[in-house]
Amino acid sequence: MAPRAELARRIAARIAVQLRLSAEVEPGEVQDLAELGLTSMQTVVLVVGLEEEFGVRFPDEGLVIENFRTVESIARLVETSR
Repeated sequence: MAPRAELARRIAARIAVQLRLSAEVEPGEVQDLAELGLTSMQTVVLVVGLEEEFGVRFPDEGLVIENFRTVESIARLVETSR
């Protein structure tokens, strides 16, 4: 599995658990996480968890809603923050 695909899979799994979803979250560009129920408070919790899990620190300018709209956009942010 390619590194980006594995990263996206891990992020999708974390989001599914956090949102208590019975179905998997799709690790692509299509699924809008806000439509699945990701709130601003849950996004903050997600940011902290992702920083801990992947050993990254997101720059302030990266903490914009566009970077947390889909699993793929989050994966790009994690990659660029490494």
